[in-house]
Amino acid sequence: MNPYLWRLIFINIIQTGSGILCLFFAYKIYKRRLNKLTQLLAYGFLSYAIGAITIGLAMFIQSEIQYFIYLISAYSILLMYLFFYFFFSLLCKVDPLNSYNKKSTLIVLCLFSVMLFFIEFVYPNGIQLSFETNWSPYYNWKFLIVIYIIYIPLDISVIKNFIKRYKTSNDQIFKKKLLLLFIGIQISFTYLYGGVLYNTWIDNELYRLFYPIFKLVLLLPAIFIIGYITIKMEMEKEE
Repeated sequence: MNPYLWRLIFINIIQTGSGILCLFFAYKIYKRRLNKLTQLLAYGFLSYAIGAITIGLAMFIQSEIQYFIYLISAYSILLMYLFFYFFFSLLCKVDPLNSYNKKSTLIVLCLFSVMLFFIEFVYPNGIQLSFETNWSPYYNWKFLIVIYIIYIPLDISVIKNFIKRYKTSNDQIFKKKLLLLFIGIQISFTYLYGGVLYNTWIDNELYRLFYPIFKLVLLLPAIFIIGYITIKMEMEKEE
């Protein structure tokens, strides 16, 4: 199959579909009474939805403006993981900011945003997208390494917080829900690692063939698990 057609089909089916699903859960969460926990998750869903849907639509704009739209969209998707990190940390009763408040969270988000902005927009040839690349995004290996260096420590922290909370909790129902949320978030991190590698390891046709299938099979269920379990937990608190 033509690489562009393959990407067009899967980006629009999976990426845009997952963005719409995140938008749905963000809306469902916003309809309910927001607290610190659900607010962070809603922001994460909304951030991903904006990026995923925009990338899907931008594929139809085969001009230089697509490059800048892609950078902004990828930037929005990458921010999602910081919201997920704060969300899961608070769920595990581990406050990464010692005292959660909007001001401290905003400061961290701003610093993180500036760092991502520098990596995406200033880093030389980190992301390439043009007529020469057949309007498909290509990353260089140094860019991949930088992204991994930033996000793997966040992921490790999520794993450590989960293990600590899971071992200390005596509520079996909560532990099952926590496990499902943990699995969902780990799949989302795997999607990040795999997606960056997909756009970097362009010579491996086998990987580029099967990675979109992985997204189809696991990404949508992961988003559903995270959204559904969180909403259900909040509903049970209100009863």
